[in-house]
Amino acid sequence: METGLPHAPGSRSGQTKRPEYDPARWTPAQRDAAKARELMALGFPRVTRMTVERIRLA
Repeated sequence: METGLPHAPGSRSGQTKRPEYDPARWTPAQRDAAKARELMALGFPRVTRMTVERIRLA
């Protein structure tokens, strides 16, 4: 979420930025909200933007 890349820079060649996590386009709060929506779509119950922010900052 920090860089928009699915893995740490340099860890995988040929990776492209995920548009919902592009730091040039979205604020950190917007990227946190996108991650919360993604996790809820995967079946995690009750994930909020604040939950994602708290985990990211920890």
